[in-house]
Amino acid sequence: MRKLGRTSSDALELLLDTVCSMFGAILLIAILVALMAQTVKEETPADHASTEMTRRKISTAEADLAETRRLLAEATVPSVSGIAALTEEKQNLEQALEAARAQREHMSAEVRDLVARETIDFSTEWKKLTAELQAMQRHIQEVENDIKTQDQNRARLEGRIAELNKLIQKEKEAHRVALRFPKERARSKRTFNVICKFGKVYNLVDANGSKNDTTIAWTTLDEDSRRSRPIKELGWTMADNKEVIVQLLGSVPKSEFYITFYVYPDSFEIFRSMRDQAVIQQLDFGVKFERPGSELIWGSKGSSPPPL
Repeated sequence: MRKLGRTSSDALELLLDTVCSMFGAILLIAILVALMAQTVKEETPADHASTEMTRRKISTAEADLAETRRLLAEATVPSVSGIAALTEEKQNLEQALEAARAQREHMSAEVRDLVARETIDFSTEWKKLTAELQAMQRHIQEVENDIKTQDQNRARLEGRIAELNKLIQKEKEAHRVALRFPKERARSKRTFNVICKFGKVYNLVDANGSKNDTTIAWTTLDEDSRRSRPIKELGWTMADNKEVIVQLLGSVPKSEFYITFYVYPDSFEIFRSMRDQAVIQQLDFGVKFERPGSELIWGSKGSSPPPL
């Protein structure tokens, strides 16, 4: 009897038997573990960081792509303001072109005028210069005549100034008052005080010795001193109150009193009139000139100007 050979179906059956057995199960598990070890790789921190960086680059690239698309859209569609700017720039360029053309025409005209002047006859130019020279000479003569006239006017004004100086000196001499020195004898007379201010006369007391409260405002400073303030709206003038002034001076006893005048700069005229009346009444008098704004304070420790 002939021994039969092993066929392919027998090998397949043997494989199936092996797989189905326990050993085949273990072998299959080992093969699967080996395959998974080759395909699955453990993720390390470096791999995680690389992945995160790649993800960020992808996000950045996507954002750049979106911005590029937006800019491309804006560039393809021109805005209204850009068109207006281009239009205005075009108009400015056109105006500049027109100005350049006008300047070129002006320069061309100047060149033509220069060429025309270069080709003129010099005799005409000489005549023109001669006429200008004669006009200049006439002007110089007129200026010289004006200078002579000014010199004559200056001489006339200098003469007038000299005359005015003489008149001023004469007027000063007319207003100059000759005073004599105070008497050297001991003063035994009492004073009758008169203030000349605001162009008016203010007597401190009347003929009876009563204090004048009508035209003078008094302020008590202490027990022994009082300040007098003449009231500008009141007071006597020589034009309106001459009779009263003459009567007052006539009532002053000549042997007991002498007049003391306290004169402010605005009352020289009324002082002269009062002085003349005192001379007529044969009264001695003394004078003290006060500064503007000065105040008169009266008391037992004060001093009075001596009689002249």
